[in-house]
Amino acid sequence: TSMVKYIFSSFLSNRLFVESLCGCCDDCGICCFGCVAPAFLFGENIEKIDGTNCVVAYCAYSLLCDTCTCCFYHFYKRGVLRHKYGLRKDQCNDCAVTFFCCQCAICQEARFLRKRSMSFSRIEIDLNLINLVEQQQVMPKHTAIVSQPSSTF
Repeated sequence: TSMVKYIFSSFLSNRLFVESLCGCCDDCGICCFGCVAPAFLFGENIEKIDGTNCVVAYCAYSLLCDTCTCCFYHFYKRGVLRHKYGLRKDQCNDCAVTFFCCQCAICQEARFLRKRSMSFSRIEIDLNLINLVEQQQVMPKHTAIVSQPSSTF
């Protein structure tokens, strides 16, 4: 399935973010979460992107926000996301977005990651169903012969 994911990801990605920066109405739950608790959503995103523990990412982001330098950490992790999913590098845009519209960028990344994970989970479900059907077709149908006990009275 990893090969299928790789092939599918190349078809899904048009080398740009599919999600709009201002597309909060596309997923109001993510939008509300990103506006109320952006550090938590950032932590969840980073865990999905590179496996960093979400609590560690949350704490780092929160501490850096106190010194107004969280945009640098976010800028770096956005670059990691772009690299992982084969998105075109756009450092000037990412710099501006993470500095001036950090909450919108965090929500955009969350919507992007959710859409990708939903697409991959659908593929895995479809592959599991195909494998199940193939297994049922390959397995010979056995007819059980049940002998009845003879009664000797």
